[in-house]
Amino acid sequence: MVSNVVAFWSWSILISAFHVASQIPDHVEIAIVGGGAVGLSMAVHLARSGKTVLVLEAGRENALETPQAGFADVETVGHAFSGLRDGRLLGLGGTTNLWGGQLVRFDPIVFENRPWLPESGWPIEESDLTSSYELALDLFGMGKRLDDAEVWKRIGVTPPQCGSDLELFFTRWTPEPNFTRLFACDLHGNSNLTVLTEAPVTGLCLDEAGRMVGLVVTAPDGERHGIKADKVVLAQGTVEIARLLKMPVAGKGPAPWSDNEWLGRGFADHIDADAGKVCLLDKRRFYRLFDAALLDGLKYLPKLKLTEAAQRQGRHLGIAGHFVFESVAGGHLSAFKAMAQSVLQGRPDVSGFLAPGKALGMARAAVPAMMHYLLRRRVYNPGDRGITFRMTGEQVAVPESGIRLTRQRDALDMPTIALDWRIDGVELDTMARFAREANAFLEREGLARIAIDPLLLDRDPCFIAKIEDGYHHMGMARMGTSPADGVVDRDLKVFGTNNLFVAGAAVFRSTGFANPTLTAITLGLRLAAGLAEGRL
Repeated sequence: MVSNVVAFWSWSILISAFHVASQIPDHVEIAIVGGGAVGLSMAVHLARSGKTVLVLEAGRENALETPQAGFADVETVGHAFSGLRDGRLLGLGGTTNLWGGQLVRFDPIVFENRPWLPESGWPIEESDLTSSYELALDLFGMGKRLDDAEVWKRIGVTPPQCGSDLELFFTRWTPEPNFTRLFACDLHGNSNLTVLTEAPVTGLCLDEAGRMVGLVVTAPDGERHGIKADKVVLAQGTVEIARLLKMPVAGKGPAPWSDNEWLGRGFADHIDADAGKVCLLDKRRFYRLFDAALLDGLKYLPKLKLTEAAQRQGRHLGIAGHFVFESVAGGHLSAFKAMAQSVLQGRPDVSGFLAPGKALGMARAAVPAMMHYLLRRRVYNPGDRGITFRMTGEQVAVPESGIRLTRQRDALDMPTIALDWRIDGVELDTMARFAREANAFLEREGLARIAIDPLLLDRDPCFIAKIEDGYHHMGMARMGTSPADGVVDRDLKVFGTNNLFVAGAAVFRSTGFANPTLTAITLGLRLAAGLAEGRL
């Protein structure tokens, strides 16, 4: 059957199970569940390395035509959590259809055993990911990226000294954040890669020995198909991975790993909150320091973070902050930036400009934005309606924070889940310290002043109610040295199996402050290298 499937797919690498359910293969070399940022990056790298890969994506090829979330019926308890329904997109490319493309490496301290952070200390070090970080950036077409010193030099700014507690740094943004466009040539032309959309994996199965894991796929007509694979990689979202691993194995009851105490527990997100409104003291110098830079087609955004030295000295967590600019012309400015980006990427989209009532507003926003870029290579952010200092901090992963399966079933006959997101509150000390340090730096340089929220200054537990999730789901299948310490080993293989791996932020033991996407992809590429070389 496999040879027939390969012949059928030779003319159409990207296909839908809705049309060809009967062509779902019964055996593949490497099966990757999930066609989002991590899954597609791994699949493309493996296919380019000569491996035969099947990607199973639950959504459609066009994610924008798919219901936005796969968890509309989730029961949420604990702290308010909007990340399951907002900031997510079901379909090929996953949430890369929505995100801006910000890339930030985890600092080395994130991987260390920090006595003040329970259950920290990964079985790998940051240096173990160096080559995979570089591979990820190259894969995104960022071969000409600059280091921070080069960026400051190119924009003609000498950054002020922040002291030992704060650091100015740049985040980098991928020039093409939509991975279906980024990898379009591979998706449609690499004969080693097959992507099957509308093919949700609704269960796992085991061989007679109970060690080799296979997949159960439910086609749109409701028919279930079993797929055996030499290697299986779960690369969906964090919550999807935890649910699938917690479900009974098809036809065999509880999975061998189901009694792992860390499975479905230790869920974390980044905690986002406004420190306060900003009053400018030197508008020109402030904007020259904090406006994003556009150089050689890449975007660099300046941010502040608490240094590793300050974290160790004060027993603090990782945290960073940036400035949010509000403007009357915000909508028109965003539309113009999107149009300009589409032109720079060679896929001009002027529909926003042509929309009724939009042309004049966009034109007014475009003139200063273009001048700002042409004269300074900077992004225009007027901030005429105010500026806010926004913090993104590391969360202590509370073991009781996580998911449980309910007795209810969804449309695919999978158990629905209840998510309990808990915030310890110890994070307030880090947030207050960081806000004070940022304000002291700005005042010392004569740049601005932050009117810090009094509740935050007092470390009042009432401030926790103002904390929002960052749409960064992490944990619940964490990496460990043994089954008593985690769900997967340092190579991301599920303890107790021979061929099942987990890729993505689900394996994180701690979170730092950085957007998790780059590190999740990097871990996936490290796994892909092991699979390609036959080491795993």
